[in-house]
Amino acid sequence: MTDFILAGRRLGLGLGTFTIAATYFGGGYVLGLGEAAYQNGLVVWWFGIGGGLGLILTGFLAGKVRAMNIYTIPDFLERRYGGRLFRPLIAIITIITYTGILASQILATKAALSIVGLGTMKAAAVASLVFIVYAAVGGLWAATITDFIQLIVASGGIIAAFTAVLWRLGGWGGFVSAIQLNINKSTHGFFNVMGTGDWSYIIWLAAPILLTTLAGADTYQRLLATKDAKTAQRSCWLAGIIIIIITAFPTLIGMSAHAFFPGLNDASAALPNVVGHVFSPVLAGIVMAAILAAIMSTADSLLTVGTANIVYDIMYKTLHREEELDEKKMLTISRVAVVIMGLIAVIVAALSSGIIDLINFVAILNTGGIVVPVVGGILWKRANLKAGLSAFFFRDHSSGNGLIWSNIRWNSYGNIRYISITCGVYRCYSGNY
Repeated sequence: MTDFILAGRRLGLGLGTFTIAATYFGGGYVLGLGEAAYQNGLVVWWFGIGGGLGLILTGFLAGKVRAMNIYTIPDFLERRYGGRLFRPLIAIITIITYTGILASQILATKAALSIVGLGTMKAAAVASLVFIVYAAVGGLWAATITDFIQLIVASGGIIAAFTAVLWRLGGWGGFVSAIQLNINKSTHGFFNVMGTGDWSYIIWLAAPILLTTLAGADTYQRLLATKDAKTAQRSCWLAGIIIIIITAFPTLIGMSAHAFFPGLNDASAALPNVVGHVFSPVLAGIVMAAILAAIMSTADSLLTVGTANIVYDIMYKTLHREEELDEKKMLTISRVAVVIMGLIAVIVAALSSGIIDLINFVAILNTGGIVVPVVGGILWKRANLKAGLSAFFFRDHSSGNGLIWSNIRWNSYGNIRYISITCGVYRCYSGNY
């Protein structure tokens, strides 16, 4: 089980860095950023910057967590606060959240396959079987080895794609002037990373992914798989820098679609259209491979985390707590759990639409009840079970009410998280007294 869930805790700096970065540089970043950048410009890069900053900040927490030799985030919370309630609660929320994010990767697969005219849900479901099968067979070690290769393919392909765009448009000056010529609205702020100065939009882009990362089970699973605390810390910092840099490229490619396809009705077609109709067949194939590599590197991570929660936290540590662990039986159940979680994600994807919207929607569950107990438990020695549970339940309640209220009036997930995180910190503090 240690091999399946944590790759035997033997990852060095190279594999640790690459698997953490690959986990975050998924289809949501590549195609989601391309779609949003076509609509709103360079400001969308904050979605990538938020993820990178979240990893860098997580690096300051990584050493303490790795030194505990735990298996999962629910494992940490039970040891830190005591009691048996935290483990199943957090495990269930993480499973739901990561199934939703996995569905967003399947949507990204559908968009990537549209480059060669196979953009149907059936084709995406068949393609998804690839990462479901190898994650079921090899667990985190299979995911780590493939992540190393996939990050090289994904980042190299996306950088090559943007280089080709610049060459086609005659450099940066031609890039800017071609977009300005064809855009159907004011270009004020389109080439500015701060956009038009609307901080609520920037917060909506950066805050959800940053907060999710601070308590992200996928990140911590990889940190716990490194060989020691120092390696865990450095891997996080390096991965954060990589994410900030490489997420700029799909953003710029999405913006460039205005130069080639002005007035697109479907923004999600921006990056696929550039790849499929502007590039040569060879380069289009390389870029499609890059996008699929990015998708798979994230999807396998989500599957291994969800499986660890299902098998280790719920079945072994909650339902059969007093029984001795049967390694072979649990391994078989783990593989079945991977397949079931993958199939459920395919169904969710078939019922969903926007990639980034889906990621941010399900992330409400994660940030609504996990961030304060996890981060507070690491940094605050006086935090206790009463404080942690108080923060969890109050913030989950405020997130749920905020989601309903946002659909009626605010239409801003950023406002939900602002209220949720504030209430959570207050309750975690007041729960101590």
